[in-house]
Amino acid sequence: MKKPRPQPKLDLAISGKPTWKVIVATITVTGLGIGGVYYLHGVLKLDPMARYRANLGAKKPGDIAIKMEDVAIRTFEGKRLVGKAHVGRLGITQDRRSIETFAITNGVYYADNGDPFNFIADEGVWSQDTKIFEARKGAKMTGKDLELSVDAFKYDQVLRKIEVPGDITGKLSGGTVDAKTFAYMLRDNSYELGPVTWVGQVDTTGDAKKRSKWTIKAKSVSRPSGSEVEVSLNAEATDGDVILKADKVERNVKTDVVTATGKVQYFSKEANLLCEKVTVFRKEKRAVLEGNVSMLIKPEDQERLEVTELQPLRPVVPDEIASSRPDAPTTKNDEEKQLDEEVRSTQNRRKYPATLLAARIEYWYADGQRKAIITGSPQARQELPGGRWRQIWAYKAIYDGEKETLRLESSPDGRETRIMTSLQDDMRAKWFEVSTKENDDAWSAEDLDGVFMPDEDEIPKKPGEKSNSGGGVQAPPPGMQGEIRRRSN
Repeated sequence: MKKPRPQPKLDLAISGKPTWKVIVATITVTGLGIGGVYYLHGVLKLDPMARYRANLGAKKPGDIAIKMEDVAIRTFEGKRLVGKAHVGRLGITQDRRSIETFAITNGVYYADNGDPFNFIADEGVWSQDTKIFEARKGAKMTGKDLELSVDAFKYDQVLRKIEVPGDITGKLSGGTVDAKTFAYMLRDNSYELGPVTWVGQVDTTGDAKKRSKWTIKAKSVSRPSGSEVEVSLNAEATDGDVILKADKVERNVKTDVVTATGKVQYFSKEANLLCEKVTVFRKEKRAVLEGNVSMLIKPEDQERLEVTELQPLRPVVPDEIASSRPDAPTTKNDEEKQLDEEVRSTQNRRKYPATLLAARIEYWYADGQRKAIITGSPQARQELPGGRWRQIWAYKAIYDGEKETLRLESSPDGRETRIMTSLQDDMRAKWFEVSTKENDDAWSAEDLDGVFMPDEDEIPKKPGEKSNSGGGVQAPPPGMQGEIRRRSN
């Protein structure tokens, strides 16, 4: 047979006016509550105010039959203290079905793991029928990482559940919180909160001057039973420099790993990003983006923080582009030549928008360690005026934020690194590395070859030779300053 649960005990330490005696009564009850009373037979037998009863005039079941002042309440399960409070004034109704309390201070409910959940309230009532204590007026609750002011709250003795049905303000996890509902289970420390707006510092490590104040909004925030993971649904977070939106955000409170899934959207002044999953290892200052990662890198003259509709990019293979490109015109005017020069210039990398597509991006963002590894056949495309463009493909890309270089690599036995332009340039390499510094034309490559389509004015002509309308040459595009290096890895 299952061992019966120990019956809670309630101690009432009662002191009153000087004409009263100090009386201590121990009452065995069948449940737990702020009043801790299901049956009051014990207090009837030990009624400390029997001689005052005639002056109370209690006739109706709801009338107060017993009054007490300066009451200390302690509730036990076996020998374990599970709750206590101090009540300035207490009244027991004629039918013994409820207890009214006033000036409640030093209230504590203890979770099963021993964590205290403190509270105060101006008044409250315990119901024997519903086994619920309702705190009203000026209620405040404090616990681990929280300090909340509420209009009222309920404590369900049977479920061991604390519930706030109305507006909530206060502090939570080091920030300020504004929410509508709150429910906390004392048996397993699970909870649910929301809709909620939280404002505070997400990263509490490092230089305080560099910390950002975040505003996080969510439809709900919860921690399921037995879990170390906080779950936020329909969440949006911003620090004024970036905006992050996701269908679901999970944070492991022990490992401090944050995972966003669903339609994850990231907006900043410099770039917007869309993917299926983001995992942030905050202790390592490392982030992993996965699942059809699409990124828009904005031109410098359009850098501003705003939420826009993001659409996933469709991967394009080089053969699709090569087969659909029209032939180069036989003659070009000055305007067209100037547009062509923009395609091959290395001075305009941030002048025009660029899009990036990859399966996975792993990024280290700690100061002095900034780098990114981009995998899953990454490709990038930049749109220029006049229908011009340039596009690259690679097996893997490595960005070094400290050295400011971008390296495109092929697979061990392949040559996936490829550079194409709307001018019918088409070059391949084992690897290709370019500087991303402003006004730095440095680049290098291994086994670079392909077709570079020069302008007819750039091809030296022999005396009497006519203009050539097409053809290719084995040469790097102009503007790429530096030697083409052929070396082994």
